[in-house]
Amino acid sequence: MIACFSPISQEEPKSSTRGAFYDLVLTNPPGAHEALESYGEEVHKLLQRSLALVSEALGQTPEFLSTKIPSSIGTILNHYPPCPQPDLVMGLASHEDGGVCTFLQQSEVLGLEVLKDEQWVPVPPVAHAFIFIVADHLQVVSNDRFKSVTHRALAGPIARSVIANFAAPDMDAVIQPASELCSDLKPPALRSIVYKDVLKVLLKSDLQAKRLEAFRLGQ
Repeated sequence: MIACFSPISQEEPKSSTRGAFYDLVLTNPPGAHEALESYGEEVHKLLQRSLALVSEALGQTPEFLSTKIPSSIGTILNHYPPCPQPDLVMGLASHEDGGVCTFLQQSEVLGLEVLKDEQWVPVPPVAHAFIFIVADHLQVVSNDRFKSVTHRALAGPIARSVIANFAAPDMDAVIQPASELCSDLKPPALRSIVYKDVLKVLLKSDLQAKRLEAFRLGQ
């Protein structure tokens, strides 16, 4: 598993919170570092376009979400080896992603499932396509209009590879329901959250726990 992080802007210093992750990149084979940086920059462009579309779906201007939750991209390369007894093993237990959203690229092997209406639904791989997964902080900012997607990865008899691109804010970022999406009829559903506090909850809880419930108002 390899992790690398791209900056919000080219001018951002490497001393920032995100910059701490810059050295977590491939140095072998030669050119891997540059390839991953270039890939991360393109995924960040995809993030901006996607957040613009989601902003418009919320009835706001295209830059609405990018302003509310400026994010960098973290890339993880996952490889699931063949499993001779997949009925006894789970590749990755059901969970919701932290951060803003996730872009997944799957190999041609089926393995991703999402929970819909209490049923697990397979997500067929599509060549040259990204899967957009709503994560916790998009749910917070949208005031529950978009829900963090519960998903899991199955083990299987055929090896499977996945590129997961996580959009996440700065560690000290304060995430809260956007005032533009709150009203007397739709009051804030969750209290303000500092991103690093969410990570603390994540580290202390089971992967399958509903992390956002710890921040829900009225509980």
